[in-house]
Amino acid sequence: MSASLVGSEMCIRDRMQAVLFAAAHGTGAAGLYSLGFGLGLGWLRRRTGSIWPGVLLHGLNNCIVFCLQK
Repeated sequence: MSASLVGSEMCIRDRMQAVLFAAAHGTGAAGLYSLGFGLGLGWLRRRTGSIWPGVLLHGLNNCIVFCLQK
């Protein structure tokens, strides 16, 4: 496979997982936030080669959101 094909497939996969992440985490503003967060987590997974940094970041995000709720 050519490098450009692999790159475009990765981009499509990242977008698909981000959309699924957003769909699972809310609608409206929360959905948009989740979409951006999901894209960031996909980038982090590609960059590090592991899901664990994203898992930790997701957990940290959940703790922050929980603590900021009234």
